[in-house]
Parts: sequence; C-alpha cells; structure tokens
Amino acid sequence: MKIIEFRSWIIGVLLAVLITSFTLGSKQVNEISDESAHNKIVQALIKELNRSQKKLHMEGFESPYFISYQLQEIEIVGLLGAYGAIQMRLGPPKRRIASVEVRFGDYTFDNTNPEQRRGGRRHQAIAPLDDDEEALRANFWMLTDAGYKKAVQDYQRKKGEMAFAVERENADDLAPYEKKTYFGSSKILTLKENLWADRIRRVTSSLAHVEGIFDPTMNVNGIKVSTYYINTEGSTVITEKVYYEVKVNAKVRADDGMLLRNFRHFAARVPGELPNDETLDSEAKQMAEELAQLREAKVFQPYIGPALLAPDVAGVLFHEAVGHRLEGERQRSRKEQQTFKGKVGQLVIPKFLTVIDDPTLSDFQGKTLGGTYQYDDEGVKSQRVVLIDEGILRNYLLSRTPIEGFPRSNGHARKAAGTGLDPVARMSNLIVESKKSFGPEELKQMLIEEAKKQGKPYGLLLRHIQSGITGPLQTGRPGAFRVTPILVYTVNVDNGQETLVRGVELVGTPLISINKIMATGNDYTVFNGKCGGQSGIIPVSTVAPSMLLQEIELQKAAGMPQKPPILPSPFWIDRDIQSEEK
Repeated sequence: MKIIEFRSWIIGVLLAVLITSFTLGSKQVNEISDESAHNKIVQALIKELNRSQKKLHMEGFESPYFISYQLQEIEIVGLLGAYGAIQMRLGPPKRRIASVEVRFGDYTFDNTNPEQRRGGRRHQAIAPLDDDEEALRANFWMLTDAGYKKAVQDYQRKKGEMAFAVERENADDLAPYEKKTYFGSSKILTLKENLWADRIRRVTSSLAHVEGIFDPTMNVNGIKVSTYYINTEGSTVITEKVYYEVKVNAKVRADDGMLLRNFRHFAARVPGELPNDETLDSEAKQMAEELAQLREAKVFQPYIGPALLAPDVAGVLFHEAVGHRLEGERQRSRKEQQTFKGKVGQLVIPKFLTVIDDPTLSDFQGKTLGGTYQYDDEGVKSQRVVLIDEGILRNYLLSRTPIEGFPRSNGHARKAAGTGLDPVARMSNLIVESKKSFGPEELKQMLIEEAKKQGKPYGLLLRHIQSGITGPLQTGRPGAFRVTPILVYTVNVDNGQETLVRGVELVGTPLISINKIMATGNDYTVFNGKCGGQSGIIPVSTVAPSMLLQEIELQKAAGMPQKPPILPSPFWIDRDIQSEEK
C-alpha cells in the first residue's frame, strides 16, 4: 500500500497474431490460425481449458463454474552501475509463470473470500520455456487439479461460516463479463548496452567526485511482459507491453549523521524517449547541488500550519489518502476501515476538485504514464473512471468482484507480473483536476497570507517526493498516511525568502488532510512510481497540480543517525592532497 520511487522493473502485457475460432462448451474461444510459437502456446492453453471444463469433477460435486488460465512471459534487459563502473548486467533472461483460477459454486456464491488480503484463489508455478504443447498442458493440468480441490474445500468452509455471519454483503461473488477477444501488437525489447554503459560510468563517476556523496548509482532497465489470458466464458486476451526506465540515486550524511537521499527518474515506452547525455548530466549536477544544500540545512521541528505542495507531492498525497480507499475489494471486507463506503453521492473533498483514474491514457503532455494498460488481469478492457466529480463521490475502482450498487468491473483488476496473487481493484493513472487554479506566484502569496493569518512566521513549501505509504487500512488501526518529501522549504512571511530544511515527513488522516486544500496551481505534472498493495508491486502514475493546504502536520523523519565515513572517498583523495599541499 505504498507508492515507491521506481527501482525495480515494470509490468505489462501483449502480442500479435491472426485468429479463427472454435467452440468451448457453449462459448467461442479464439484460436490462432498460424503455426507460430504464440499459436502453440494459446492452442495448448485452450485445449487443456476445454478438457477441464468438460470433464473435471469429483464424485458428489459439480464441475467448476469458472476457470481462467494466465501465462506470463517476462524478459528483462538492463545495466546497473556505481562509482564509475558497471556492477551488473541483466538479461536477456526469460521466465514464464503459469497461473490458474478455479471457482466452484456460481456467480452469486462461490469459494472466494473477500476477507483474504493476499493470494487465496490462484495456483501458480514456473512454466516451461519450450513451446511444447504437452509440457504446457501438463503444467496447467496440475494447477487446475489443485485449484479445483481447494475451491471445493473453501466453498464448503464458507457455507459453514455463513451460519455464524450476522450479515452478508449484498453483492454477488463474481460479475459475469461478455466474451472478449484481443490480440495486441507485438513489441521489441532492445537496449544499446555500450551507449548506456558509457553513460552510467560517466554520470556515477561525476557524482562520486562530489565531496560528501556516496552510493552514487544509476540503472537502466527494460522489461517486456507478454500475457496470455483465457477463460471459460470464451475470452482470449493476449497483450504485450514494453517499458523502460532510468534511475539515478545518490546519498549524503549530514554532520549529525542524518542520511539524506536524492534521485532522478525517467520512464519511456521506446528507448528513443529516454534522456540524452545533456539531460542526464544536467540532472545529475542539480541532484548534487541539492544534496550539498541538504547537508548544510537545519533540522526542522514538527510543525502544524499552511503548506504548498509541489505537483508530485500532491499526487502522492491523493494516491495514499484517497486512491487506496476507493479500491473496490476494500468496500467488501469488514476488516477494512471503509472510509468511503456508503458515501456515493456525498461531498467528500472540496467541490473544485475532480479525481479520475484512467489506464487508457498513455502519456500526459508528452510524458509517459506508467499505469497504462489495454486489458486488466481479469481480461476486462481498461476504462477511464471518474471517481470523484467536483467533490462528490461517484464511483470506485472495480475488478470483477462486485460491491453493493456496483455490479460490473471497470477494468481495474491488477496484480504484480509473474505472480500468482489474486488481481484486485487497484489504481493506474490517478489524475486530480481543479477548477480553482492559480499561477505559481499567486499561490506562494496565498501561502504567505494564510501563514500570517494563523500567526506563523513562515509557511512551508514541499518539493520532490521520495515515497509515500498509507498505514494498514484494517479496522482498529490508525487510518493515517505518511509522505516523505526530499526538499522542504520555509517561506518567510515578511520577505518570501525560501530556506531549505530537513528531517521531516508529512503525516495525517485522509479526510481531514484533503479537505484542508484551499486552492491549486495550473502546473500539472506526472509522477511515475510503483505501488505495493494487496496484489503486489505494480506500476502507477499520478497527474496533479501544486496544492495549497490550510494545514498540514510534519513529524520527525524516521531513521537512526550514523557517523559519516571516517576516511574520505578515494574519489576525493586528490582533492585532499592538493589541499594539504596548499
């Protein structure tokens, strides 16, 4: 349940092929007509699914009413370097993961349990890399057998538990969905290794030569995920996604031992959209300057008062404080806090704000959005969803697990690639729109005026986000969130001077914090990250403007101080010798 700066590799899906069709039970499932490797994979899955649907049952029990098969093939290329040298080369390794879901009962009541937070329904295993039909079928045969037996057992247990239940959610266990056929375009994963190796050496060496900086790292990664999905409703969805990212990291320690971090992140769908030499050098230089300033900055004390959040900080705030609480499965589990359950049609945030989640949007103002996908992990086409319209709650993020009043999926079932976790409703590209926008200088002046009104000597300006996390959303737990900005400035109310401070993080409870928003900027910006939630770590994005809050709370940042390195870095030795000679 946290949004993380991009460090590992991303997820996706896709493929291209011609199709014909044949009958599976009473449904039509698409069959690839050519003799390609992809044809062999899909043919194997369809044949085994057809056999399971027709013949799989135990004496005294009915057959499963729903089965889905998913095979994901994951390829990775990349380089990691530090201190001017390459440390690791990735790829091109390839792995395949088979995942099977078996449901027993019917759409209204089956073996699934909304109280389970992770896993539960799916069975997975490493699948063969060879396109051998019998080997692939055997893989899914064993998983289906185990899944069916477990589904029958869970169904019986669930029926028994109903005798003790006070009430049951007024919603079915699975929303029927019409047959879908989709074959995405083929993608190529490629990376100019020599070019990027030189860039990694140059950038990390330049950072290493800056006094005080340690662990200067840079990585470039490309990932391709091909996903084959079929089910007994007749759907065949084959997708493919390629995604690239570049990450530059560096650290320093202040004299008091506080660890300070900084980073830059770039994302793209084709290598040509990644940063060039000039951009990388400029951003690395700016990173180093910010770290030098942070080392000298004063430690800030806990604070309550007005603040202006930069777009990336505001976006992560909405992700943590609002987005997670609109995920559909959370509305069904009584273990969850259900912050927004039953509030459809009610005003839940300021009227001038609208919140949308749109996985169909591939970029914003020319910048790649990491949460984009064509079909979700239940074979449902992705959809743009207006969650909150001018402050009024209208919808939730929905998978094929219905919630009361919302019987259909809106294409937001997601899970981490290559895992057997159950897909659940998750965010993709979360967009915050405002009808109360001002320019940067106007917003800053509004911050100053609000600070004066509250008798504060300064307001705060929060820029550049490291990460965010929302606490466990179960009942009986504090419903708080925490956001860690990298750059925090006090803004003097007398002269507007900005002074960098360090050592604090933004905390709060969602409804109180969001309803303190007074106005926003017109500087909409993309923040790409990864979110770790119920179904694993997935790529997400936020698009938001700057936001002025009447009140925020800052607490002391977590972390134990440690002494800086005793000896200087080898990269600084020449400088020390020259200094001694002088």
